[in-house]
Amino acid sequence: MSSPKVKLFYIDYMGRAEMIRLLFAAAGKPFEDIRFSLEDWSATWKSKAPFGTSPWVEVDGEVYAQSIAIANYFAKEFGFFGKNNKEALHIEQMVNLIQDLVVKAASIDDQYEDQEKHVETAD
Repeated sequence: MSSPKVKLFYIDYMGRAEMIRLLFAAAGKPFEDIRFSLEDWSATWKSKAPFGTSPWVEVDGEVYAQSIAIANYFAKEFGFFGKNNKEALHIEQMVNLIQDLVVKAASIDDQYEDQEKHVETAD
């Protein structure tokens, strides 16, 4: 892959963009890491985001979204996606498993926050 100009857009948090950042670090490839606050997300960035979600990337002026699709693309470009289709299947299987765990963890965290709010209002 020649060196395209890549900009990664995400809130100032590890979250769904961290896998993409780690791919660039492992490959030793430069990219512009554009981070913004949650407050700025709603006020400024959400209307610019494809599908109204983040993260998204701009690659040589073209915009792409969805963290797993972005990570898979760069993993392939950087040679981290296996040597054959079976290795790629194993990689995708693990990426999807991790995504399932992230969703579950977020759900548990939301439930915990709801319980804390309930306890605070009961006092």
